[in-house]
Amino acid sequence: YRRGFNMRNITRYSMKISENARRFAEEFRKFLANADNRRSACTIISYKVSMNALLEYARTVKKKKISTFGLDFFTYENLSGYMEWLRYFKNNSPQTCNLRLSQITSFLKYLAKESEYRIYYINACKVDRYKVTVTGNIVEPLTKDAMEYLLHAPGISTETGVKYSMLLSLLYSTATRISEVLSLKISDVHIHEHKPYILVLGKGKRYRRSPLYQQDVKMLRKYILRFHGTNPDPNAYLFYSKCKGKYEKCTTRSVNKQLDIYVARVRQEHNDFPEHVHSHQFRHSMATHLIDDGVNVFNVSKILGHQSVATTMKYIGITPKMTEKAISQIESTSLRGISAKWKGNAKLEDLIK
Repeated sequence: YRRGFNMRNITRYSMKISENARRFAEEFRKFLANADNRRSACTIISYKVSMNALLEYARTVKKKKISTFGLDFFTYENLSGYMEWLRYFKNNSPQTCNLRLSQITSFLKYLAKESEYRIYYINACKVDRYKVTVTGNIVEPLTKDAMEYLLHAPGISTETGVKYSMLLSLLYSTATRISEVLSLKISDVHIHEHKPYILVLGKGKRYRRSPLYQQDVKMLRKYILRFHGTNPDPNAYLFYSKCKGKYEKCTTRSVNKQLDIYVARVRQEHNDFPEHVHSHQFRHSMATHLIDDGVNVFNVSKILGHQSVATTMKYIGITPKMTEKAISQIESTSLRGISAKWKGNAKLEDLIK
């Protein structure tokens, strides 16, 4: 178990494990392979983490040898115990507990196409989820002025500054996720088209075209020439790791670490600038600014790559401009519906009817 759930490790010791364990390992391997065509890399990793946690619970609490762990372990009692163990022994949040169970359930749902395995999926569906308190908090969008300060913070006097000026500008203007931007390769950047765009691989491994502003096109031409030369390799990452080279992308952690430096730099000149800013705020901010500028929410949803407009609505913060517009619309509508009862010889009782 200390090696984690890995098909190679299991097959390496295939002579020591039971047929049940071998069947489980094979089915989970096929499940991951099937999910690989439809889910993001982060989701695949999360499936493995959830299953590894279940294996740890089976080993430490139920005293189950991993060499004999099979599909028959997925009983209602064991899965309920797994949830309690996550919550009260591992101190996971209710959201995390529910997520772990839903990922286990996804595996069992995949198996349920075979009638002999259907009972395990039914067992998982019966397990109670933890109640989650909805706080209603949304990611606070940055104002347009604040965003402009931040985009200029890296400067262009150093290579690092040029790199992050390009990265942050692209992150904001295309409203893409940080993982999507960092996964871009040279072959995904189409700046010589009549309508330039980047090809973004989003959640569920769905591709979408994200249009580029002319300013970003100019910056990209200079950036690619400087960091990739006159004959860039299509397989190289656009924003590659300085230490590991062009075929290893930057990490989200390194971007957020550098972002903290720029936030501190901006705060030296603007005391009211938010103390903490993370990369996902760029996406929320652009979504809010588009709505603020009158762009239809359905178009914004398409830009963000959402399948549901309801998801897009969660991204939108309320700005003073939106508030003023809403109040003016309410006042205008209300006034149109009020008859002028104060005209002529109206009596007091007429005014309050």
